[in-house]
Amino acid sequence: MLGAVAIKPFGVAKVRLSSVLDAPTRARVGMAVAAHTLAAVTAGGATPAVVTGSDDVAGWATRLGATVIRETSPGLDSAAESVVATAGGQPWAVVHADLPLVTGGEMGRVVAALATHNSVLAPSADGGTTVVASVLDRFEFSYGPGSFRRHLRWATLAGTVAVVSQAGTALDLDTPQDLATALALPSARWLSELAESS
Repeated sequence: MLGAVAIKPFGVAKVRLSSVLDAPTRARVGMAVAAHTLAAVTAGGATPAVVTGSDDVAGWATRLGATVIRETSPGLDSAAESVVATAGGQPWAVVHADLPLVTGGEMGRVVAALATHNSVLAPSADGGTTVVASVLDRFEFSYGPGSFRRHLRWATLAGTVAVVSQAGTALDLDTPQDLATALALPSARWLSELAESS
């Protein structure tokens, strides 16, 4: 199974955290959380990949031993479509890069669910979709606010679908409130050391 993490350039990511983290700290946090997410994907049993349009991110991913998938055009929908094309008929997963609490066990449950379902979706707490996984060779991606409902509707029409709701896939690090929520948990102690260096 190909497990791809979609990553923006670290220097421009996490703009919505600018009120609580300066630019260098946002870049460090973004890189650390992406590495954490990629490690969870690997520990969950998927072949790690990074989909990006950034040369710097591509070099970073290569150093971590991940396959690099180049974006064909900007946007998460297009990046996800590149993952499906690269998978070439094997099972695949598109995972958000900003999951500071995700574990290998949680990603393993996503992988395991594909043994009995065509698609697996993990919703975020705000109604988005942090993980889309499938054995299908086509998927109608529709990221943005409220994407989980749209993805669920399409996946249900296309075949069987499992919804995997887990703490680590529910929290994506987008806003100061997300950061505060993560930092309040013992499992994100590693993140607090980075965030407090701002």
